[in-house]
Amino acid sequence: MQYSETKIKEVYDIVKKKYESDDPKLNSRFIHILGVEKMASYLAKIYNVDESKARIAALVHDYFKYETNEEMAKYVDKEDLDECNKYNVLFHSYSSANALKQIFNIDDEEIKSAIKNHVFGKTSMTKLEEIILIADYTEENRKYENCIKCREILLEKGIEAAIYFSTLKVIEFLKNKNIEPHPLQYEVLKEYERKIKDEQSK
Repeated sequence: MQYSETKIKEVYDIVKKKYESDDPKLNSRFIHILGVEKMASYLAKIYNVDESKARIAALVHDYFKYETNEEMAKYVDKEDLDECNKYNVLFHSYSSANALKQIFNIDDEEIKSAIKNHVFGKTSMTKLEEIILIADYTEENRKYENCIKCREILLEKGIEAAIYFSTLKVIEFLKNKNIEPHPLQYEVLKEYERKIKDEQSK
């Protein structure tokens, strides 16, 4: 189903109330969220994805970004807690996904999954999941060198090439920090490497 501008505005207002602040960290996050919404909206039009779902997923994706793990755990499904405790970065995406229904009153599995998997994706992603993943990495406020390069790849070569590049660079970043990447990150890397090769062989 498509969501009305009124519903999207309701979501925006809740996020704005939480993040628009004199606190530079919070305000910077709000600017990032709006950047992700803008990029997700743009990509949804290109890839024929429901733009209203892309905008809502983008607005909600970082809703619990700065809460404590204890607070976020209240919104994480019990079967996901062990994984979140092992990979703390997942707390905010898994809890924000469940906030979609509990806080924003939207019961939509497609949007929920896009929020839940926006950190490093998963295998066999839907186009909406791909869009939120790569919009998070390439939105216009991201000034890191790899993000700028990935944005160029996205606009020139498409979403699959961009996801391969972003996944590769995140894995390299984690290894340089002596942090073991999540197994799914390697699976995503292999899948998108294969997709690029298959496309090139046509």
